[in-house]
Amino acid sequence: MSKLTNNEVIKLVNMTLDPIMKNEGFSRSGRIYYKKVNDLIFILQTSAVGHYFSEITGWPSHSFGINCGVWCDG
Repeated sequence: MSKLTNNEVIKLVNMTLDPIMKNEGFSRSGRIYYKKVNDLIFILQTSAVGHYFSEITGWPSHSFGINCGVWCDG
């Protein structure tokens, strides 16, 4: 696999996640998916390694992570 930039990885992740998350009622702003249900806000944030960080860590450039959270707005 060729070396991917951070933005290229995120673009591929979003191409995969957008239809799934939209179907579940989530919206996206940049790298963050969110959905409000009553007083709760469900948050899913994507991040990617990309070529630069891959050179430093040795991790594959196509590596990415997902952080999840719930915010109580009330």
